[in-house]
Amino acid sequence: TITLTEAEVLFKAPANIEVSFHGNRMTQIDVTFLRPPALRDLIARFDKQFGPAVQTTLAETADKTSTVRWNVKGAAGVLTITTTEVQGTLSVQYSLAQP
Repeated sequence: TITLTEAEVLFKAPANIEVSFHGNRMTQIDVTFLRPPALRDLIARFDKQFGPAVQTTLAETADKTSTVRWNVKGAAGVLTITTTEVQGTLSVQYSLAQP
């Protein structure tokens, strides 16, 4: 596992990032924003980059969890991008499943 703190890689917003490996292969990246972009901005950007989300659940109130998920198929497998937001904390998880 590799951990980066206050890295600015998405939306020029600082985030803590954890990169996980299994069998000498990167399998997951977890990003938790310290000063998150607006969820709707992230959704619009990811829809443009990855295509329409396969799941969208937007919370009615801040104490509930919003979840949006995209799947991208490629030669290395299926990349699942999951974004969650609850009480102002916005996280993105990239998870690669082998074919």
